[in-house]
Amino acid sequence: MSSIEPSPFSGNIYEKLLKNNQKKKIPRTNQLGKALRYCGHATDYDDVIIQGDLKGMKFVAYYVKGERVLAVASVASDPVVSKASELMRVDAMPSASQLRSGNISLLDITTPAADAVSPSL
Repeated sequence: MSSIEPSPFSGNIYEKLLKNNQKKKIPRTNQLGKALRYCGHATDYDDVIIQGDLKGMKFVAYYVKGERVLAVASVASDPVVSKASELMRVDAMPSASQLRSGNISLLDITTPAADAVSPSL
């Protein structure tokens, strides 16, 4: 895997992080013309919640243990991984039950301003 600079599609999250000199890199790999993005760390998980279309190669996968989301991977959904990375950083990630319900979108969740949050890096 390699690291990339912030995506132009990731919105205000990276603008705030860059303003505070807190670059975050999202690992990615390209296979068969598709980019896979990933954030978090999940060596031991008990479920994977899939949102989207696996066959169509446009999805988000949430790796969970109990109610806690440990990692997020996506294909063709780059802004979601960027947002998940920020939500994990400020401990505001929705629970597994909330994600399973389908009634929540990570992109709609607001977070405290990056400059008001102590970095956990």
